[in-house]
Amino acid sequence: MANLNNQIILRLEDTDTAQWFSDKVGETGITTIVQSSTTSTGSEAHVGEFSGSVSRSRQLEKVPLIPVRLITQLPNLQYFLRVSGGAVYQGRIPIIEG
Repeated sequence: MANLNNQIILRLEDTDTAQWFSDKVGETGITTIVQSSTTSTGSEAHVGEFSGSVSRSRQLEKVPLIPVRLITQLPNLQYFLRVSGGAVYQGRIPIIEG
């Protein structure tokens, strides 16, 4: 017997439901690199003297994979789909003209 716990959502006005779906799809990590540099000059007596430094740091921040704001602002006929295996897809329903 297969477990078919699939969810598909279009744009939502209900933020509680959008939050529920956002929580269901989980989080992702975003790495940011912060770089800073400083320089300083010597005294007037030693104009050619200076010093400087550069530092870098990497920060990992966890954020929702699909934020609530994105769910409530989806364009017409676009959707998010979460399948039972945990994969998440974004798609667009095609308009077929005959």
